Amino acid sequence: MNARQRNTAPLTQTTAYVQTKETHMSDDNEMMMARYGITSAPKMMYFYKQYQYEKLGDALRYAEIDTARTQESTIDTLTEQ
Repeated sequence: MNARQRNTAPLTQTTAYVQTKETHMSDDNEMMMARYGITSAPKMMYFYKQYQYEKLGDALRYAEIDTARTQESTIDTLTEQ
């Protein structure tokens, strides 16, 4: 892992919101699920900027790429001045 990869921001802040949002279910739906023995589990989603990912690895890879591009752009801008 290089220095750029270690400096990426954690993506866990919005994850808790998604979990609690998905655990609210109507009483009717809960009764129907119980009646038929249907179970559920919250689906973990990861968010980076306007993008959403089902896999943390995908979110991290894009965040690393995006961060590297931003840093390179900033360096290019500073060296041009």
